Amino acid sequence: MKRFTVLLFAFIFMIPLCACSKNPAPPSSSSISSALSSPYDAEIRAEYKGITFTAKIHKILPGYCDISFSSPQSLKDLSVSFKENCVDISYKGIAVSLDPKEISGSAAAALVVSALDKITSPDGINVSLVDSALIVSGETDGDYFELRLDPKTYNLLSLNSPSKELKVEFLNFDFVKTE
Repeated sequence: MKRFTVLLFAFIFMIPLCACSKNPAPPSSSSISSALSSPYDAEIRAEYKGITFTAKIHKILPGYCDISFSSPQSLKDLSVSFKENCVDISYKGIAVSLDPKEISGSAAAALVVSALDKITSPDGINVSLVDSALIVSGETDGDYFELRLDPKTYNLLSLNSPSKELKVEFLNFDFVKTE
């Protein structure tokens, strides 16, 4: 009977330990920022204020990004290169360079690049683990954004900026190997 009582108490004390398994903590914002400071390529499918478009993104460094639009037909062949102090826009042989401050803050490409640049700095972003995806949220130019990332690879999955009516899905995301 004594043995039974000891086993019963041991079992009772083990039940709470098994039931209290913790969800893994999300990685730090600095580890995510460090990973996403590396170059990468991705195709995107986006909707911006009712307009759907596709494009390829080549992110070189924080502050440097090339976007080439492939659809709809009216945007095909449009390319936008963001550099630290300059934005180059090219369309069917016509090219112009602008100061980034001259670009409308509501332009879809500018919103995407601003959010992607914001997450390369751990300051001002929040990281959480929700439904087996990392959620990185923050603000850029006063607009809230939310990025979903794969928790194992840090591959970008989606970007959402409700106030700007922007939804982006990342396809074929790939970190570019540098030598």
